[in-house]
Amino acid sequence: SAIVPYTGYTADGVVGGRYEALSQDDNAFFRADFNLDPANTLMLRLSYDGRSTGGINVGGVSTPEWGFRLDESDVQLGAALTTVVNPSLIVETRVLFGGSSLLQQANAETSGVEHPSAQFGGNNLSRQERDATTFQLVQNLTWVEGKHTTKFGYDVTPSRTKVKARFNPNGNFIYRTD
Repeated sequence: SAIVPYTGYTADGVVGGRYEALSQDDNAFFRADFNLDPANTLMLRLSYDGRSTGGINVGGVSTPEWGFRLDESDVQLGAALTTVVNPSLIVETRVLFGGSSLLQQANAETSGVEHPSAQFGGNNLSRQERDATTFQLVQNLTWVEGKHTTKFGYDVTPSRTKVKARFNPNGNFIYRTD
């Protein structure tokens, strides 16, 4: 958790204050390397990251009800096979599968009010969801001839992202003067 100060005023006219912004972050990483035989090496990797953060966009003139909470998680599984055909020819193949999700939620859905000195009530963007999946395939061939090294290959990374957004159902009011 973090204590986030703000200088704006709330809907009931209270100026400034502090807001307890809860946060959590969990990570895991695993990597293993295997010498399959004198010419082949296999690397496996698995990673996870999950975080939850409150109090986003609250500092300064924004108030806690104007802010956001963000929940995000990422998972990746990767593998690489490196083959030394001979001292001047190396083949590398890599595969990666990944997925991530993000959920951003406003702290309030009340009508938002914006003044030059403060914002309070609900934010314009009430909710955003984003889910993404990625696949990556890399194939490289490294060729060494005398003082020269040449690398050929390809990298294909198709991905798919789904995004959903919802704006404040109660609307927002914007005032250019206090």
